Amino acid sequence: MALMYTPTFDQDCVYDTTEATGASRRPSSCLAHLPADILFEIARFLNTFSDRLHFSATSTAIYTKVIPSIYAHIQLQGIPQCESTLTMLKNSPLIARHVQSLVIRPEHRRRSKKREYIRTWDFAHVASVLVTGAAKQMDALQCFVWDGEDTLPDDRMWDTLRRSCPNLKFIGTTFGSFLPSPHSHLFNFRDLKGFSLILREGFYVQHLHIPSRESDPVFNKLWDMLITHSPNLAHLTITGDGSSSEPRDVSRLASAYWPRLQSLNLGNVVINNYSPTSTVPPFLAFLERHARIKSISFNGRPLAAFFGNVSTGPAELALLDAKALPELTEFSGSLEHLRALVARGMNIPNDPNAPLNPNPNNNFNLNNVNNVNNPNNGNANNANAPPTASSPLSHTLHTIKFPTPIQLRDLTPLAISSVLGHMHALRDLTIGFWLQSGYDSNGVLRTIVSSCPALERLDLTCGSKPSFYLESFSRTLRMLTKLTSLSLTIVKVPGDEPMHVGASRIALSNPRLHTFTITYLPPSPSTHFTSPPSLTLDPFHPFSQTSFSSLDSKFYGTIEPLEIGHYELISDPHGIPMSLLCWERKRRTYLPSISTITSMGSLISISLANAARLTLFPPMYGGMIAMGGLGGFSGVSGFVNWMMSLCALTWRSPLYPIAPMFHPLPQIPMQMPLPVPPPPPPAVAPLHAHAFLPHSLPPHISFTLPSLNFLSNLFSFFGLNPGTPAASTRTHKCTSNSTNGMGRGRRWVCELRPSGHPDVPKKAWSEVLLEKGPAGEEARLLAFCAWLLLLAAWGIGRAVW
Repeated sequence: MALMYTPTFDQDCVYDTTEATGASRRPSSCLAHLPADILFEIARFLNTFSDRLHFSATSTAIYTKVIPSIYAHIQLQGIPQCESTLTMLKNSPLIARHVQSLVIRPEHRRRSKKREYIRTWDFAHVASVLVTGAAKQMDALQCFVWDGEDTLPDDRMWDTLRRSCPNLKFIGTTFGSFLPSPHSHLFNFRDLKGFSLILREGFYVQHLHIPSRESDPVFNKLWDMLITHSPNLAHLTITGDGSSSEPRDVSRLASAYWPRLQSLNLGNVVINNYSPTSTVPPFLAFLERHARIKSISFNGRPLAAFFGNVSTGPAELALLDAKALPELTEFSGSLEHLRALVARGMNIPNDPNAPLNPNPNNNFNLNNVNNVNNPNNGNANNANAPPTASSPLSHTLHTIKFPTPIQLRDLTPLAISSVLGHMHALRDLTIGFWLQSGYDSNGVLRTIVSSCPALERLDLTCGSKPSFYLESFSRTLRMLTKLTSLSLTIVKVPGDEPMHVGASRIALSNPRLHTFTITYLPPSPSTHFTSPPSLTLDPFHPFSQTSFSSLDSKFYGTIEPLEIGHYELISDPHGIPMSLLCWERKRRTYLPSISTITSMGSLISISLANAARLTLFPPMYGGMIAMGGLGGFSGVSGFVNWMMSLCALTWRSPLYPIAPMFHPLPQIPMQMPLPVPPPPPPAVAPLHAHAFLPHSLPPHISFTLPSLNFLSNLFSFFGLNPGTPAASTRTHKCTSNSTNGMGRGRRWVCELRPSGHPDVPKKAWSEVLLEKGPAGEEARLLAFCAWLLLLAAWGIGRAVW
C-alpha cells in the first residue's frame, strides 16, 4: 500500500542538506512531521501487521508514533513465539508499555504437523514463566487470556499479573485434565469486568464436570470471585469445547446479579436449582434481571435446565417476559433458540413453517412446556390465528450468528425466512448449511437474500457438497444493495472458473463491497463442521467464544481449506469499481521425492536395456544430489540442475558412480524453520551400477533415465519441490509465515476496467501476454496463431526450396 503526502508549500518539508554528486535536494521527513494521531490512524487502516511494520520502519520518528498500533494486541501461538516475543518485551520496557491485550496459546500446533509421539508437558510451565517475567513491564495491560489445553500454568503468573498490571480487568483461562488449587492466585482478582472459562476435552475425560469433592471447592472459589468480588462484571463466558454433551452444573449463576452485564456466552452448562414454588424458572429470572445485556450466545446445550422431572429445550425462551432483554443487539445460537426468543408473548406453532401468533397468556406453566415439546399436542387454531405485530427484537437485533451449520434435511428455507423475515434491523448475518444431495442451494441463497435485503455483512458457508457457481452467486448477490463485507465458504464446483475471476464478477455486481473473502473447502459428505471453541480476542467483546470474521475459527473447524482469497475493492470517487487488490493462498501440494523418481528411472532403464540392449548414460548424479536432492532448494540450483539434466540427454558423459537409491537424503520443507543444521546424509560407500544389475549385461555399463531426472529438476526450477510442499511462486510472495498447512500467498492488482479504458495505463506486449484476464488470453491466442503461421510458412518454404 503506497502512502503519498504532498505538502502545500515547500517550506513545510525538511530538506536534506547533504551535498552529493549528482543528487538533488529532496524532502526527507515530510511524513515524519505529521501528528502522531494521524499516523496512528493511517496505521490502523493497514490490513496486515506486516504492512504496519513496514510503515513503521520508514523512519525512527514514525516508528515511535506507530509502535502502539503494532503491539497493542498480541496473540502468541506455541513456545517459539512465546520465547522470542515475551523475552523482547521483558528487555524493552518502552514497547511493553503499549501492550493492552495478550493471548497465550502455549500448546498450539499447526494442523499440518503430525502429532508428536512424546508430548512435551512442560510447555505451560515455560510459557507461564516467560509471562511472569514480561508482566512486570506491561503496566497498561487490560486483557489477558490463557488458552491452554490440559496442563496448568505456574500459579505465580497470576499473582504477578495481579500485582504488576493494575489495569487488568479481563481474565480468560481454560480447565483441562487438571484443576487449579482452591487457594490459587487465579481466584484473588477483584473487580473484574470480564471473565472467560473454556472447559477442554480433558475436563470431561477426567469426569471433572460431575460435582465432587475435588471440583466443588474450585468452582465455589470461582463463583465467589465473580459474584461477590466482581460486582461490575460486563462480559461472562462459560462453555465447553463441544467434545462432550454432558453439561456442567452452574446453578449459582441463577442467583447472581451484575447490573452492568452486557455479554453472556453459555454452552454445555446446566442450571438445576428449580423450586416448585417459583413461578419463573431460575435462568429466565436471571435474564429478566439483567436488562442491559446486549450480546447473548447459546452454544451446545446451555438451556438444558431441569424443572423437577421435566427437561425442556430452547422453547422455554418463549416463556420469557416480552419486556426482557430490551437492549439485545447480538445473538449467537441455533435457529430454535432464535425462534423461541422471537416468539416471546406468542404461540409457538408445532409446524416450524407456520407464522408466529400472539398468546395473551404469558404465565409459566409446566403443562404449557409439555405441550410445546410434544408434537402430538397440536393446536389447530395456531394456523388460523391472524399475524401478530413484529417482535421486540425486530427493532434492536442487528447481528445474528449461527455457529452450528443448519442441515437442510431438518429445516426448510421457509422456516429460515419465517424467522429472519421478522428481523427488520438485521445488518450482520453468519449462517452455514450442511448440504445433502437433492437440495437446491441456490434456492436457500435466494431465500436468505429476500428475507434480509438490508444486510451489510454476510458470512455464508455451504459445506459437504458443491453448492453453486460463483457466477450465479454474483447474480443473486445483486439484490443486497447495502452489502459492504462478504465472507463466502463453499465447496468448489468442478469446472468452475478460477477464484480471482469469480471475485471480479462479485466486485462488479456489488460495487458497494469494501472487502470480501472466498474460501474453497474439500468435499466431505460425512463431516460435521463443528470446531472446538477458542479464546479469540475481539476488541469489542474480549470474551466472545468465536470470532466469525476469522478464517481460523469458522464452522469447518479442523477441515483444511483448499484455497483462500482476500480481496479489497478500489473504487473511484463516483463509486465505480477500478481495481481489485487480490491476496490468494492455496494448500501446499506434494510431489514424489527425487529418490522415488530416480529409483523408478533406474528400474525402467534396466528393463529397456534388457529388452533393447541400449546404453543410456546418466547425468552427473553428484550435481543432482547437491542441488536437486533437497527438493530444488533455490531457483538457481534448480536451473543449473535442469541444464545439467538437459545436457545429459544429448551429451555422452563419462561414467560416474551411482549411490544406492534406497538411502534418500532427508527432505527439508521450505516453510519449516531450521534452528539447527540438518543431519548429514548417511555414509554409504559408492557402488557401481553393475553391483545390482543382471549378470547378462556388461559390467562397465550403468543405467538411469535422464528424462525423469530432467522432469524432476524442471519441477524444482518452477518451485514445485519434489517431496516437499509446493508453494506458489508467481507474483509477490507474502512476508508472513504460512500456517495451517497453507502455502505462501501471492498478491497482485486485478484491473476491473477494460484494457481500452482511457484511464488504464497502457502495457507492453510482455505485460499483456502475462496478464490474467481476457486481454491476456486474447494476446496469448494471437501470439499462438502468429507462431502457427510462421511454422506453416517455414514448412512451405522448406518444401518449395
